[in-house]
Amino acid sequence: MPLLRSRLLRALAAELRPPPLWWRQGRRRTVHRSYAEVELLSRLAEILLPREPIGELFRDFPTKKSEVWSKRWLCPDISAFGVLREQEAALFVEYDGCFRHSEPQGQQRDERKTAALLHHAPPGSRVLRIGHVHQDLSMAENATHAIVDVWRAGHEPSLMKVVQQTVRALLHRFGLLLQQDVRERLSSCAVAEPRILG
Repeated sequence: MPLLRSRLLRALAAELRPPPLWWRQGRRRTVHRSYAEVELLSRLAEILLPREPIGELFRDFPTKKSEVWSKRWLCPDISAFGVLREQEAALFVEYDGCFRHSEPQGQQRDERKTAALLHHAPPGSRVLRIGHVHQDLSMAENATHAIVDVWRAGHEPSLMKVVQQTVRALLHRFGLLLQQDVRERLSSCAVAEPRILG
């Protein structure tokens, strides 16, 4: 009973805590670049932050131009707060589904973006890059790359299989760094059978 009570109190405290400053400084993205990105990452957003409107995880953040990032905005595919044990830390998920990500120029762009995300984010933040082919990225210890299957647009069973692969990658790479309730949600999704429609 004391264990259940402490879990409930932690969940309630997390629910009442406002989003961190870095999150509030961002703005909700109004234009999306890729249907596939939205299709996959909106499912992941539902699992990571079920009480947050999905669209809020698709955010753009103002940055000062620097050697790390030469643009005024940094646009991670999705951003999540409160999912890692470190209170202020961010979890960024990047979907590298387009073939251009596997070209040398695309890989360099991805590495620059990963470095910029980690440079501008609070300490303890992490980046998961998801793609369909192996990339020779020189990832830092707080960033990783996972390979997932390709799914057919609008095809629920194949999409859910990729969601599960993504969830397993998150658990495998960052499981010990996740909040307990997040880890439990991800674990239940990782073992669930994909739904077959029709």
